[in-house]
Amino acid sequence: MASLCAAMFLLPYTGMLLSGGSYYASAASVPAPDADKIVTNEAELRAAVDDNAYNNRKCIIMLADDISMTNNALSISSNKDITLISGHDPESRGPYKLIGAEGTETIAVKGTLYLDGIIVTHPAGEKGSGVLIESNGSLYLLSGEVSGNTVTGNGGGVYTDGHYFSMEGGSISGNTATGNGGGIYISNRTASGNHDAVVISDDAVISGNSADGNGGGIGVETRRELEKLSVHSGTVFSDNSACAAFDRDKSDDDLYNRKIDSDIEWTSPLKQGYNNYDIGYIWGDPVLIEEEPIEDPVPPPLPPEIKEPEDKAANVTPPPVTPPPVTPSPVVQETRLYSQQNISEPPELITQPDEIQPEIIEPQPAPMSDQITQVLLNTESVLTFNPRPTPDEVLAMLKDEGVPILTIGGQETPLFSLGGLPVWAPINQILATIGAVLAVSSFLRLRKREVDEYRSAKRPMMTAVILSAIGVIVFALTQDTRSLMALFDQWTVLNAVIFAAVIANIRVAFRSNKIYDI
Repeated sequence: MASLCAAMFLLPYTGMLLSGGSYYASAASVPAPDADKIVTNEAELRAAVDDNAYNNRKCIIMLADDISMTNNALSISSNKDITLISGHDPESRGPYKLIGAEGTETIAVKGTLYLDGIIVTHPAGEKGSGVLIESNGSLYLLSGEVSGNTVTGNGGGVYTDGHYFSMEGGSISGNTATGNGGGIYISNRTASGNHDAVVISDDAVISGNSADGNGGGIGVETRRELEKLSVHSGTVFSDNSACAAFDRDKSDDDLYNRKIDSDIEWTSPLKQGYNNYDIGYIWGDPVLIEEEPIEDPVPPPLPPEIKEPEDKAANVTPPPVTPPPVTPSPVVQETRLYSQQNISEPPELITQPDEIQPEIIEPQPAPMSDQITQVLLNTESVLTFNPRPTPDEVLAMLKDEGVPILTIGGQETPLFSLGGLPVWAPINQILATIGAVLAVSSFLRLRKREVDEYRSAKRPMMTAVILSAIGVIVFALTQDTRSLMALFDQWTVLNAVIFAAVIANIRVAFRSNKIYDI
């Protein structure tokens, strides 16, 4: 009897033994035997993560309810190894959510974090990324979601500056970035070496992410970050979007075959991963993406016609039809019959002096302009063009190619440009301006000389003026001062030749009369 009483007394506390010494009377969750801590609000979650007893050792924390962060991100410090899992929800509301605060990421990782079954998100209409992987931080997404995050800038779902990111399952979906990398963004500070810094594998799903810039699913800061990304079989990309789509350049075929497996689903209708919709890539030819036409909604079926029984219908006498009264008129009434098959002949006139017949107008086809308008209304297509690279993107490309970079006035300036990248060279402006000033001033000075002196020097002087005008036109047509500044570009040689020709003709003009020797 005493043992039975003891057992009944200890029964309410069995949950405490299973949960590592903590007891929770709430029925909102069922503790997992391997959970070190169970939390239901922000204060409990932060205390569990910061518990010094778990420094430099693994700690499994179970969410037993949706938890909203009120101010700052949940910080995983460098001496932590945390696993966040979701408890069982008896109301079948799905996995529990970790909801970020307005204007900041939900989780900032400097140590090691495993996400297994929870949803990392933000409230609808609020800004903030999902997870920030900081220097030396590592993130493992085993299952669950990083979804519904919107950021002004790069990396809507996951932004990695850190050591390692492995996505072995779960999904990154429905995230948005006004810059690059709607789902994932890989910065140039992400670790590199003998291992891939970002690995996507198994049953991972990256879908429905969008970027106003490049890389709807995964964005990269420069072309070099493609070396840090590896995508394996079983991964699914779908419905991601960016500013434009591209084909893969042949020079990246070897890299692609080493880093990207062949049996991977990509956003339809794209057939390979370096397409900018799924993986950020702008170094190939642009691809035209046409959306499927929007079909008109099918009208609901008409109700069935109600027919009376035959025995009743046979005995019913239809009411007499009284024709409308006809007003006598001395004018003969006419009715025009139009035929849609032959409209070149004049309408046939039928004289009806005694009885009015209804006007019969057969339906005519809509004018061609109306038909075209209808086709345009029912079909939407998107034509995408190769966007003009920004100065920062051009600078990154030149750095990748090993072009020397100088610092002038605190601004990084490449020594020269390659491959027709949009830059402008100040040396071209200097040559065109000086040539024009010298030609015009010399011409005006020569006009003040004697007539015979002017005539003998007129031809080389006019040639110098014309060449200087050509130099100004070449500068205006080839240089855009909104682009990145480089000391030299592919037009510098032409501008230098024109400038030299201007100087030579000015010297010939003045030497011919020994007036002035420049």
